[in-house]
Amino acid sequence: MALIWAWVISFNCFSLRAWRLIIILLALCSMSALVSAASEKGQSASKQFLNSVFNDVVPSARVLLLSDKDRQALAGIFKHPLAFKRVRYWQRGDQTVWVLNEVGKHKRITAGFWLSGRVIKQAKVLAFRESRGWEIKYPYFLKQYKGLSLTADNALNQGVDGISGATLSVRAMSKMARMALYLNQKNLQAALELEKAEGPLK
Repeated sequence: MALIWAWVISFNCFSLRAWRLIIILLALCSMSALVSAASEKGQSASKQFLNSVFNDVVPSARVLLLSDKDRQALAGIFKHPLAFKRVRYWQRGDQTVWVLNEVGKHKRITAGFWLSGRVIKQAKVLAFRESRGWEIKYPYFLKQYKGLSLTADNALNQGVDGISGATLSVRAMSKMARMALYLNQKNLQAALELEKAEGPLK
């Protein structure tokens, strides 16, 4: 940004085309700075959420690879194909945190889900980038996810009340909640199968 301004000041006059180029460059720099700031804010919020769940002793992140069957099931939840094949998570005992993303109307919403076994213990919006629908960040809305689990057809076992003017944000949040429950269920099932194969840990 400073270099662009130095370039502008070094000349006394410009053609209309040159001024247009300068405006475009300044706009791109501003957009880049905003995206970077939003990314840093989301990362900071994620760290705070993890620290609150694990009492400042955060376990190392793990990676869950998604099978074709998983991707098909999750595509059914999100109503669009997935652009990724692996998901990071943090786990200690039966306490697990998933940090997920989904687009509301135009931009990504980042949310953290703390699960205990097969049940959501806490849901939190970590980064909200949309211009509308920010009401989903408030505790009065998020508390609806506490205690929810997944049904056999990958739906939430209880309905979540919507918010006027925030329909798409609410849908995105509920889709991510379903994904977190699905992934955690898959993890627990894999652990049970491993225990049956190798015997209980002593």
